[in-house]
Amino acid sequence: MNRNEEKQLHSRTIEEWRRLVERYFEATLSDDEERELYLFLASEASSSPIFDEVKAVTGYIATAKARRQKDNTRKRSSVIVQIARYSAAAAIIGAIIVGIQLGSTPSNICVAYIDGKRYTDRTTVLAQMHRAMAHVSNNTSQYSAQEQLYDIFGTLNENSQDIEIRK
Repeated sequence: MNRNEEKQLHSRTIEEWRRLVERYFEATLSDDEERELYLFLASEASSSPIFDEVKAVTGYIATAKARRQKDNTRKRSSVIVQIARYSAAAAIIGAIIVGIQLGSTPSNICVAYIDGKRYTDRTTVLAQMHRAMAHVSNNTSQYSAQEQLYDIFGTLNENSQDIEIRK
């Protein structure tokens, strides 16, 4: 306690301290007044039995605050530990999944089934693909747009004529 605070403690009368205690219980003290009251209660000047009740209450409140802060610190640290554990587990699982994906994915494998037989030779598969593409592109160039439309919608017209005949 510095000299300024000591002067403030001795500048008030016992009656002023009692009024301050009453205001403390009414919760109307400012922060500075509350700090002054705590300093007064911790000093020898408050050795009167008049202040025993407020000493007990402030002591209880101080103990409860300290315990709450200690519990909050424990909760924060336990939450941080749990987050760290879950994060580590997620990272390990992610690494395993990536490892499995990289290990099991074959790269640049060509597969073709020709007449029920599997071919994995790159040149054979590419040659078969080029032949199939040439066959598809040749067939479509032979048909005119009118013939292609007839192929699509011609069956609808034939079916509708069959329905009319049945009536």
